[in-house]
Amino acid sequence: MKNILSIIICAILITGGSVAVAQEKSGKEKSKEKMEAAKEKLQKAGKKVEKELEEVSEDLEEAAKKTEEAMEDLADQAKEKIKKEKSENDRGNAFGKNKEGLSGNEFGALRSEEAKAKATAKKQEFEEEVSESESKITMSEEKIAAAKEKVAKQKESGEISAEEASKKEAAIKAAEAKIAELKAMIKNKKMQVESEG
Repeated sequence: MKNILSIIICAILITGGSVAVAQEKSGKEKSKEKMEAAKEKLQKAGKKVEKELEEVSEDLEEAAKKTEEAMEDLADQAKEKIKKEKSENDRGNAFGKNKEGLSGNEFGALRSEEAKAKATAKKQEFEEEVSESESKITMSEEKIAAAKEKVAKQKESGEISAEEASKKEAAIKAAEAKIAELKAMIKNKKMQVESEG
């Protein structure tokens, strides 16, 4: 009887021990799953920040193109102005040959009004492009500030490694450099327009 009782006690101890080992293994598996989930979450957040930085750089490139186009328009206007001054000195243009029944003074006043209206329209168009570019720059600056803050939080909480953080910070600095370059271009264009008109 004592043997049977000791066998039953041993069996209970063995099964109880195996249950504890099984529970320990499931705890390790849970921690592994949590680690993997955290890694996936970090990768998704990193991809999101990279996507936002790409959008900012695309916006900046678009603003740069528009600014370049505006600069080319201003250069064309300056060339036209130089040609006009040369042609006035040559007295070789044919503007006054077909006055359509207008006197010389009336025709001259009409041409002057047309030229002023055209110059005003060009200047207004340029100002609209500049304001649009400035608003895009402001939006880009806001996105960059948000990206900086997000990277700082992720770095502080340990969600991203120092290497990933430095890569993201480098991308942010590049975007900031583009913004500074665009601001300088816009400032130069404004000064050109103000000096011309």
